[in-house]
Amino acid sequence: MTAELPLESASSVQWKPNRDRAKLVQTVVKVICGAFAAVSILTTFGIVAT
Repeated sequence: MTAELPLESASSVQWKPNRDRAKLVQTVVKVICGAFAAVSILTTFGIVAT
């Protein structure tokens, strides 16, 4: 689900003004960083749990 968000945002960027586009890019970056953080945390817990 989180992997689809950047794709949807990237496609919706085309019809938005530049100012909104910059804000959208920041949001996408935050989402991606958050996803990576969540994956690393889950992986760490998974290793510990195993």
